[in-house]
Amino acid sequence: MAKLTYLTSNKHKMEEANRHFVRKYGFKIDIKKPNFEIIEIQAQSSIEVVKFSVEYAAKKLKKPVLKSDTALYIDYLGGLTRPI
Repeated sequence: MAKLTYLTSNKHKMEEANRHFVRKYGFKIDIKKPNFEIIEIQAQSSIEVVKFSVEYAAKKLKKPVLKSDTALYIDYLGGLTRPI
């Protein structure tokens, strides 16, 4: 299995990824702040946003990457979705 690179500039996400992926599950993963800006598009779903971002970063780094994203979905308002 290829070693993944988890990209984030959020210190808390770095700590959480290290705690879960590395210590708890023993995955071989590099957790680092990218030295370039990861482009985040505007889209209807967080899946589209993350897909674009990881493809962009993977091409730039020439290796597999992992990235997380958060979205707010409000079913009460007719399924309103909005990546945040």
